[in-house]
Amino acid sequence: MPGNFIFRTREFEHMELEYFVKPGTDEHWLNYWVKERFNWYVKLGIKEENLRLRQHSKDELAHYAKDCYDIEYLFPMGWSELEGIANRGDYDLTQHAKHSGRDLSYYDGESNERYIPYIIEPSAGVDR
Repeated sequence: MPGNFIFRTREFEHMELEYFVKPGTDEHWLNYWVKERFNWYVKLGIKEENLRLRQHSKDELAHYAKDCYDIEYLFPMGWSELEGIANRGDYDLTQHAKHSGRDLSYYDGESNERYIPYIIEPSAGVDR
């Protein structure tokens, strides 16, 4: 089919997870979720040689992202994204707090610290 129609549908099933982490641990958790999600596809039976990880370059990162990886699959038309795993930093919660006027910080009673959590977001198109 011309135009890779499967990737250009206007409506699709989507799944994502917003995983809240303490600032400073975000790279650890990004790496954790990249490995977990990659292994999930392998456990589903997808051959590893048909999967790859691609880290976004700094100039292609979304405005909200500190870092991002794509899990790509080798489709008949070439490599294309199955899932992105982004380190969104504190962008989402600081924007919500700014526009809602609410304090969205987290208080950690064990360390007696208050902080805005960072978000690690695995996000996949289910029907790809």
